[in-house]
Amino acid sequence: MTIDYSALDWLVSMTRKYQSQISLGLMATLLAIYGQDINRWVRHKTRHQHFIVRTTVFIFLCTFGYGWFTIFCAPHLSGALSRLPPRFLPGTVFMLFVVLGVLAERKRKI
Repeated sequence: MTIDYSALDWLVSMTRKYQSQISLGLMATLLAIYGQDINRWVRHKTRHQHFIVRTTVFIFLCTFGYGWFTIFCAPHLSGALSRLPPRFLPGTVFMLFVVLGVLAERKRKI
């Protein structure tokens, strides 16, 4: 009995082909889920500051905080995914998005 692995091979090749975009999507999804909580915490910590200080902190949070997180962590996640055995890659990516979906549901984002 032989098993046809052509569908799995195709899925692995497509996942590898778009691995950096998948990693970026995972990071963006994390920020979409937890960004509001982060913003709320920063707003709470800076609520007694002057408008200019609050605005500057928000700008730095978005550019250097969220931007750094996305630009720095996405390649690391992509590297971690590339170290997975090929047969586990599509399932792992699928499960990561399912976990993020469950987290989003728990935080009532969807």
